[in-house]
Amino acid sequence: MRVLVADDSAIERETLAGILRLAGHEVAVAHDGEQALGMAVERRYDAIFMECDMPAGSGEAFLSHYRAIGGAAPVILVTAQRDRARLSPVVSLGIHGLVTKPVTPARVLDALSGLRAG
Repeated sequence: MRVLVADDSAIERETLAGILRLAGHEVAVAHDGEQALGMAVERRYDAIFMECDMPAGSGEAFLSHYRAIGGAAPVILVTAQRDRARLSPVVSLGIHGLVTKPVTPARVLDALSGLRAG
Protein backbone atom coordinates (compact mmCIF):
# COMPACT_ATOMS: atom_id res chain seq x y z
CA MET A 1 0.00 0.00 0.00
CA ARG A 2 1.04 3.60 -0.58
CA VAL A 3 0.67 5.37 2.78
CA LEU A 4 1.04 9.01 3.85
CA VAL A 5 2.06 9.74 7.45
CA ALA A 6 1.62 13.23 8.92
CA ASP A 7 2.89 14.14 12.39
CA ASP A 8 4.68 17.25 13.65
CA SER A 9 6.92 15.15 15.92
CA ALA A 10 9.87 13.76 13.97
CA ILE A 11 10.20 10.86 16.41
CA GLU A 12 6.53 9.89 16.14
CA ARG A 13 6.53 10.39 12.36
CA GLU A 14 9.57 8.19 11.82
CA THR A 15 8.38 5.53 14.27
CA LEU A 16 5.08 5.22 12.43
CA ALA A 17 6.76 5.32 9.02
CA GLY A 18 9.29 2.69 10.13
CA ILE A 19 6.55 0.31 11.27
CA LEU A 20 4.80 0.68 7.93
CA ARG A 21 7.99 0.28 5.89
CA LEU A 22 8.97 -2.89 7.78
CA ALA A 23 5.53 -4.26 6.90
CA GLY A 24 6.31 -3.66 3.21
CA HIS A 25 4.39 -0.45 2.56
CA GLU A 26 5.56 2.52 0.49
CA VAL A 27 5.56 5.50 2.87
CA ALA A 28 5.68 9.26 2.37
CA VAL A 29 5.93 11.63 5.35
CA ALA A 30 4.65 15.14 6.06
CA HIS A 31 5.51 17.35 9.04
CA ASP A 32 2.04 18.91 9.33
CA GLY A 33 -1.46 18.88 7.88
CA GLU A 34 -0.75 21.64 5.38
CA GLN A 35 2.13 19.72 3.82
CA ALA A 36 0.06 16.52 3.92
CA LEU A 37 -2.79 18.21 2.06
CA GLY A 38 -0.43 19.35 -0.69
CA MET A 39 0.99 15.85 -0.99
CA ALA A 40 -2.46 14.23 -1.02
CA VAL A 41 -3.56 16.55 -3.83
CA GLU A 42 -0.51 15.66 -5.94
CA ARG A 43 -0.54 11.89 -5.41
CA ARG A 44 -3.06 9.19 -4.58
CA TYR A 45 -2.56 7.30 -1.32
CA ASP A 46 -4.21 4.08 -0.20
CA ALA A 47 -4.28 5.28 3.42
CA ILE A 48 -3.34 8.37 5.41
CA PHE A 49 -2.21 8.34 9.05
CA MET A 50 -2.92 11.82 10.42
CA GLU A 51 -1.91 13.21 13.83
CA CYS A 52 -4.87 14.99 15.36
CA ASP A 53 -3.14 17.87 17.19
CA MET A 54 -0.56 19.73 15.13
CA PRO A 55 0.16 23.46 15.28
CA ALA A 56 0.24 23.95 11.49
CA GLY A 57 -2.62 22.16 9.83
CA SER A 58 -4.35 20.04 12.44
CA GLY A 59 -5.95 16.72 11.64
CA GLU A 60 -9.36 18.40 11.74
CA ALA A 61 -8.31 21.12 9.27
CA PHE A 62 -6.70 18.54 7.00
CA LEU A 63 -9.80 16.33 6.96
CA SER A 64 -12.12 19.24 6.35
CA HIS A 65 -10.12 20.50 3.35
CA TYR A 66 -9.28 17.02 2.04
CA ARG A 67 -12.91 15.89 1.99
CA ALA A 68 -14.02 19.24 0.49
CA ILE A 69 -11.75 18.71 -2.53
CA GLY A 70 -13.01 15.16 -3.00
CA GLY A 71 -10.20 13.32 -1.20
CA ALA A 72 -11.35 9.77 -0.70
CA ALA A 73 -8.39 7.90 0.82
CA PRO A 74 -9.14 6.35 4.19
CA VAL A 75 -7.79 8.49 7.03
CA ILE A 76 -6.62 6.91 10.26
CA LEU A 77 -6.37 9.37 13.12
CA VAL A 78 -3.27 9.17 15.34
CA THR A 79 -3.56 10.81 18.73
CA ALA A 80 -2.52 10.86 22.35
CA GLN A 81 -5.90 12.47 23.12
CA ARG A 82 -8.13 10.28 25.27
CA ASP A 83 -11.04 12.73 25.65
CA ARG A 84 -13.73 11.52 23.24
CA ALA A 85 -15.48 14.91 23.35
CA ARG A 86 -12.36 16.63 21.96
CA LEU A 87 -12.07 13.99 19.22
CA SER A 88 -15.73 14.19 18.21
CA PRO A 89 -15.37 17.05 15.65
CA VAL A 90 -12.58 15.19 13.86
CA VAL A 91 -14.35 11.85 13.97
CA SER A 92 -17.50 13.44 12.49
CA LEU A 93 -15.52 14.39 9.38
CA GLY A 94 -15.15 10.74 8.49
CA ILE A 95 -12.16 8.83 9.78
CA HIS A 96 -11.61 5.15 9.08
CA GLY A 97 -9.66 4.23 12.18
CA LEU A 98 -7.97 5.49 15.32
CA VAL A 99 -4.48 4.71 16.63
CA THR A 100 -3.65 5.91 20.11
CA LYS A 101 -0.15 6.92 21.13
CA PRO A 102 2.26 5.55 21.90
CA VAL A 103 2.03 3.81 18.54
CA THR A 104 2.89 0.14 18.42
CA PRO A 105 3.26 -2.17 15.43
CA ALA A 106 0.13 -4.05 16.50
CA ARG A 107 -2.03 -0.88 16.68
CA VAL A 108 -0.77 0.44 13.35
CA LEU A 109 -1.09 -2.83 11.45
CA ASP A 110 -4.49 -3.58 13.00
CA ALA A 111 -5.73 -0.21 11.72
CA LEU A 112 -4.56 -1.07 8.20
CA SER A 113 -6.11 -4.54 8.44
CA GLY A 114 -9.38 -2.86 9.36
CA LEU A 115 -9.26 -0.96 6.06
CA ARG A 116 -8.75 -4.13 4.06
CA ALA A 117 -11.53 -5.94 5.89
CA GLY A 118 -13.95 -3.02 5.52
